[in-house]
Amino acid sequence: MPSMSHDTGHRASALARMLDETRDPIARRDFLVRMSAALGLAGVTGCTRAPREQIVPYVVQPPEVTPGKPTSYASATVLDGYATGVLVESHEGRPTKVEGNPEHPASLGASSAFDQASVLSLYDPSRAQAVKQGGSTSTWQDVATAIASGPWTAMGGKGLHLVMAPTSSPTAAILLKEIRERYPNAAISFHAPASRRNAWQGARLAYGKVVEPRFDLRAADVIVALDADFLGHGPAQLRLSRQFADRRRLARHEDGMNRLYAVDSLLSVTGASADHRLRVGRSEVMAFAAMLFAAIASGKVPQEAAEIAAPHRRWVEAVIRDLLAHRRRSLVIAGDTQPAVVHAMAHAINTALGNVGTTVTFGPSPIIEAGEPSHGHLADALENSAADTVIVLGANAVYASPAERPIAPILARARNSAYVGLYDDETARVCLTTIAEAHPLESWGDARAFDGTVSIIQPLVDPLFGGRSVLDVLAVLAGRKQTNAYDLVRERFKNDPARFRRALRRGFEEGSAFDVVTDLSSPDLATIGTVLASSFVRAERHRPTPEVEHGFDLVLTTDPHTYDGRFANDAWLLELPSPIGKLTWTNAATLSVEAAAALDLASGDEVEIRAGERSVRVPALVVPGQATGTVGLSLGWGRTAGAELSAGLGANAYELRPADEAWHVPDVTVRKTGERHVLPITQIHQGLEGRDESIARHATLSAWTSREPKSKESKPKRPLSIFNPPTMPAKRQWGMAVDLAVCTGCSACVVACQAENNVPTVGADGVRLGRAMHWLRIDAYAVGSHDFPRMVTEPMLCQHCEKAPCEYVCPVNATVHSEDGLNQMVYNRCVGTRFCSNNCPYKVRRFNWFDFHRTETPKEQLVHNPDVTVRERGVMEKCTFCVQRIREYEISERVEPNAPRKPLQTACQQACPTGAIVFGDVADRESEVAKLHRNERAFAVLDELGTVPRVRYLAKIINDNPELEEGKR
Repeated sequence: MPSMSHDTGHRASALARMLDETRDPIARRDFLVRMSAALGLAGVTGCTRAPREQIVPYVVQPPEVTPGKPTSYASATVLDGYATGVLVESHEGRPTKVEGNPEHPASLGASSAFDQASVLSLYDPSRAQAVKQGGSTSTWQDVATAIASGPWTAMGGKGLHLVMAPTSSPTAAILLKEIRERYPNAAISFHAPASRRNAWQGARLAYGKVVEPRFDLRAADVIVALDADFLGHGPAQLRLSRQFADRRRLARHEDGMNRLYAVDSLLSVTGASADHRLRVGRSEVMAFAAMLFAAIASGKVPQEAAEIAAPHRRWVEAVIRDLLAHRRRSLVIAGDTQPAVVHAMAHAINTALGNVGTTVTFGPSPIIEAGEPSHGHLADALENSAADTVIVLGANAVYASPAERPIAPILARARNSAYVGLYDDETARVCLTTIAEAHPLESWGDARAFDGTVSIIQPLVDPLFGGRSVLDVLAVLAGRKQTNAYDLVRERFKNDPARFRRALRRGFEEGSAFDVVTDLSSPDLATIGTVLASSFVRAERHRPTPEVEHGFDLVLTTDPHTYDGRFANDAWLLELPSPIGKLTWTNAATLSVEAAAALDLASGDEVEIRAGERSVRVPALVVPGQATGTVGLSLGWGRTAGAELSAGLGANAYELRPADEAWHVPDVTVRKTGERHVLPITQIHQGLEGRDESIARHATLSAWTSREPKSKESKPKRPLSIFNPPTMPAKRQWGMAVDLAVCTGCSACVVACQAENNVPTVGADGVRLGRAMHWLRIDAYAVGSHDFPRMVTEPMLCQHCEKAPCEYVCPVNATVHSEDGLNQMVYNRCVGTRFCSNNCPYKVRRFNWFDFHRTETPKEQLVHNPDVTVRERGVMEKCTFCVQRIREYEISERVEPNAPRKPLQTACQQACPTGAIVFGDVADRESEVAKLHRNERAFAVLDELGTVPRVRYLAKIINDNPELEEGKR
């Protein structure tokens, strides 16, 4: 029977044919040269020698390389300076997949959507590909000579200003120290739109010095999130998601679970996962925190706080009682976008509850110079330094600068300016010299995780476009004769090369985490109260009417697609539906149902958001659960350079951002313009329409525990059917279980599936036509009122039904059932009638209307997984349970029956931060998936249709507080 997987010979011939036919500069011989560079690098299973200066294609096959068998290398991804450990899969030197490193403290084997999509940007043909000076092509040697002999060298660095993205690299720290010693008059600044500056200042306000909290959700029974989306992003997101989920898995009626309260303005991943969520205006979050501060920590708060929090008195009192009842087993978390005083109050509350040392500890920040003036406002720093020469390293400061204080004019005034970046972006257009930056998958480096653990970043290929790393430039500035990044990273291990090899194999240095800070004094309540009183501005809750367009609070956020703009050319991320609104390929002004009705707005209507003299136009998106009087807008869109795929899409929120780079703009105007856009949304209806039991079951913990356990002898009733009951052969039977109680809807699984199975992107127009190709989608349902909806997120993929409706209607027998229970799709039989899609009640089959892969350049095609067929136009596609992984596992069992092997996992299961997805043999009653199928919470979606799916879901359980029942809020 035809299989989804190519055989080895076919894969080799297809790759050879692709490389022979291309006229790309990376011809076949050059590609082999670059592949061989990766073979000298270290990984989980490979050796650890440095790449040689002269590399040639191998004639004798290296022992660590088996054609057709991928090799994994340990590395790390870095976001705003914080490292996350990953394993990168390489096929003969060609990186194709990123997974989490199970041993790394920040990932625990999981990965985010950004991690999964990082491999796609490696092969982006629109990356910067040259060194340019004054618009003319130059060389790295010429630029390095100019940097090493600049006019500032004779003046102790006077006039030199270095701008960097935040970094935690130990190697960069050494080089920066040498630069400061060599050029004491030089200025160094760190710039990031999503800096943790507020958290650092809050720690200094509470404890007198900068420390960062490390949360342990395993010990927390009650969690209060003050505008903190800790399940959606952050340096410890993956770890916290796993810990949060581990306290919510219910195997028995008597099992307990944690309780999460969320207080915020915009519905986030954390808010959607909360057991109770209070939607409030931006300033009301501070008032809510102040009431907890007063009741629990005995802090002094202004009268305005009590007045603003008065409408939520029942909510406030219920949360206070719950926290006090769980001393030493509770946790209050403040979001990074909240003011410093909110962080300080959270620290004081946790201290008063006895949580410090149990659910939260503190350590030094891994970020270099965290909380220092170098992390201040970049425009002020550049103007005050009277910079003659500005060198910008990896930070697109021109784009990501507030409109009130633009960076471009300051850079234009500098006599010399240089930029090192992945793209010829907005900053590159302003600077006189630009240097193509090496991708993290093609350059050496290091960085620290949230707890200080040092992670090694190692390349898998030689730089495809000749890029240079930030470490290369820092080494030149430091006067180093040896500027090779590999030698720089290895230098710290020169006295212990064995430790370096161990670090390469594991991806991080053992024992390198920072020690817990234990000498913290108690928070200064008086100082916190004084700062609170001086910074607290009474904010009236704005409730717009059809005649009133003023008085909205604009809340800015990072974007789930582009983050702060750096991922604006990654197609996998641009087409990834946002966790809440399911929006793709653009940003939108999010509004509550009430505000939209008052302004006569519907999703897609264009609005003008005006803050003083500045304004942007953007489509509106109505979101249930958003605070009335609040308009949300994400950063990272409206690009003008360096983002070919998203150029001209969305609105540039930086044009409205205040000069102090805050996240809140009060008193903005929202006006309907009369224009209308068709939004590229993948889910246009989020109501269950009373079909909760049939589609997405959910219940409160009190209702669940009060139910009578089912008898072991009771059998589920099956609907009548004209078909015979399915028979289960005596071999493995594959199935899946998805626990809705722990799924957060983060969507990492969606990108993981796309990367593993060569799923194409279709563009904004394709999404608008309903032609998105994702094999796995995350449905989000709003349950209850639009004021206080409870969200149920449900991963939906091919259900691999035992009585599959698609199989009965296929006229060419293209969709068939395998002996091990898989609903297979035989591509070379399919003629594209789409009968199967019409007959599928779950709507999980995708028809590829066009040959989307044909438009890819040869470089872009290198990201494809060679174990999965690249489909041409005119066939149906769907989830296969990663059949290529199943067959590889079965082959390895036959070839090496006694050899140890990794557990079989699907791509979505492997990426899932919470472990919500479990895959395995349902015929083995002792397997985890079989036990979950027998769990009393287990149900099949649309079970009444009699399709007998192999995917079972476990009902979402909400740990409700009886004091906050519906109607008592």
